[in-house]
Amino acid sequence: MGFGDMFSRSMDPPPQGGAAPRSHRTAAWLFAVAVVLAGAAVTGGVAYYYLYRPVYLRLAVGRATSEGVEGVQSIAQTFARDRQGVRLRPVITEGAVASAENLSAGTVDLAVVRGDLDLPKEAQAVAGIRKNYAVLWAPGGGKKGGVKKIEQLAGKRVGVIGRTQANVNLLRVMLTQSGVKPESVHVVQFPAIGFADALKNEKLDAFLAVGPLNSRITAEAINLTTREGKDAVFLTLDTADAVAQKFPRYDSGEIPAGTFGAKPPRPDDKI
Repeated sequence: MGFGDMFSRSMDPPPQGGAAPRSHRTAAWLFAVAVVLAGAAVTGGVAYYYLYRPVYLRLAVGRATSEGVEGVQSIAQTFARDRQGVRLRPVITEGAVASAENLSAGTVDLAVVRGDLDLPKEAQAVAGIRKNYAVLWAPGGGKKGGVKKIEQLAGKRVGVIGRTQANVNLLRVMLTQSGVKPESVHVVQFPAIGFADALKNEKLDAFLAVGPLNSRITAEAINLTTREGKDAVFLTLDTADAVAQKFPRYDSGEIPAGTFGAKPPRPDDKI
């Protein structure tokens, strides 16, 4: 056998139409693996997105001029900043009543409402954002013949700040608990925003406002109705604990002295 015969096979060109060389088959296999891995990565990324994407909940809150909107927006921003799995999407409504109606209609998932509003039976409290206080006062009550007690409101005119019926219902509970027939008291309701103009032509003996202790609306109403040297006599409900036990939607609490003003302190003592 000659020298050329010994290497003739390795020197011969590859057969036409036969199997591809091993290097080509290896490259094709690696490419297929790369495609599969890339596809798995895309699929895994999509699955991760759908599994861990945040859930947005629609939260109804009173109109932008209300005091609850700022708190809700702050909570929503905190959730977004901390990359929480749940995000809040505020939905501005005309007020607490409208928010409750939206919750009943199912157009929102959550709502900032008062506990004494009509809500769906299946609705549950998630968190307490703030505590509202009913403040009842009589301008000029310190003068002779002025109103100094809730019991003296029979036959009087009481202005209620806020259009919601819940405020009127609360006043009726307070009157009944104090031995005053609610029908003997004439109630005049005012809007929570812009009530100053509405008060100009009204002569009222007492006022009721409901809100948190730092409520600007309550403080402004007290200041507005006690001008011209009028004193504000705050009317207390001594049986507030009994009301809370009888009506679970209500609670009792104390208002510290000077909550609504320091000079002079309003009230001048805790109530």
